[in-house]
Amino acid sequence: DQPQVRQRSHLRNRRGDDGRRRRVVALLACSGAVGEAGQTRQALDLAKWAHTSAPEFLPATLRYAGLQVGGGYGRAAGKLIEGAWASRPHPELVRLYLSIDSTGDAFARMRRIERLISHNPNHPESHLALANAAIEARIWGTARGHLEAADAAGGCDARLCRLRA
Repeated sequence: DQPQVRQRSHLRNRRGDDGRRRRVVALLACSGAVGEAGQTRQALDLAKWAHTSAPEFLPATLRYAGLQVGGGYGRAAGKLIEGAWASRPHPELVRLYLSIDSTGDAFARMRRIERLISHNPNHPESHLALANAAIEARIWGTARGHLEAADAAGGCDARLCRLRA
């Protein structure tokens, strides 16, 4: 009798998660629609609601951080991106992080990447991000070292092979 109760409880939680995910996707769609209509503040509020409802859902984090960057809230966006990097690194987070302060040369971008990856330094995405920044700065030894570390940590993928080439 008890295993059935646990199973039903598990199904109920799964349905709740499905409903939460659908609500978050709907919030993101609404944020996009009102953003296209020029209502940037409302779009930001909806994206924030989506992100706080499911902070583990990367599209919600990316939308919210992107709107923060576009709205001039660079410091808040940076903290949000750093927090997301600590739990789920993604190349799009690097792009957004660099767009906060697009001034500077390749060395300045590399320092920014180093600050970002300090929140999750051993992840393969961290190594790839720093290798890419080192290649742009023409620091070949550092780039090679991070490419080798990325290969050892996560195997070879297309981005790694392109950077090596």
